[in-house]
Amino acid sequence: MKHDLKDAEDGCKVLDIAADWAEVAAEYDNVLAEFGNAAVPGFRPGRAPRAVVERFLGRQIRNAFAARSGRQLVREALRERNMRAAGPIALGDIQLDPRSAFSFTAEFIPAPRLDLPDCAALPLAGASDAERRDEASEWLLAHTPGEVPPALVRQECERAGEPGAGPGCEAWLAAARRVKLGLILDQVAEAEGIDADQRDVDARIRTVAAEHGMRPDELRRKLEREDGMDRLRSLLRSEQTLDYLLSRAGGQGGVTEKQVGGRD
Repeated sequence: MKHDLKDAEDGCKVLDIAADWAEVAAEYDNVLAEFGNAAVPGFRPGRAPRAVVERFLGRQIRNAFAARSGRQLVREALRERNMRAAGPIALGDIQLDPRSAFSFTAEFIPAPRLDLPDCAALPLAGASDAERRDEASEWLLAHTPGEVPPALVRQECERAGEPGAGPGCEAWLAAARRVKLGLILDQVAEAEGIDADQRDVDARIRTVAAEHGMRPDELRRKLEREDGMDRLRSLLRSEQTLDYLLSRAGGQGGVTEKQVGGRD
């Protein structure tokens, strides 16, 4: 994989990524297999030849593949550059020639580096897990200095259905708190090696799909179309990080400002 980084407007960055087909072929085959039981005129479900499925459902297959493989390649490129993306990653200029090459652009806002407090000093008095999580969240927000990029707050306002919110209003301030807490937990997760693996993601998709009377593969494709997979993974990572902090509260070896702030 090759990737170049460029500056964009409003504090954004753009990655130009190009991958050889050998790097993404397995993921393409996985996506194609998921469409294998789709209804194709003239064939019983699951009986249509691969070439026919590709021709009949080509656009859906390519969109699902680009969303899934593209974001995976972006994560790899960011790791190589020692960067993190904050908020959604917008894929564009997608060039896909199956069995030949895959290239695209990815626009994102770099996550700022925050000065974290000593989380081992986290005081908790709540009786329930929910109360303790709320206490931990409020304490982290109160003891972590710094502001978040306005572009991230605007994105969060739009996602929450408040596109007209401006600096200083209630919706803006609430969005800024949500964004900042997410950045704090992401930075702790990075320092402690916490991440939601594919099994966690798959399990949550199965649970949510069952609650809504959907098949897991249908929900997965819906999330991929709507840029929801990154949000789901981030949500799971934040939940796991909060649980980790609660388990370490008042103990030894918690995350400290020196441990995290010293990382480049």
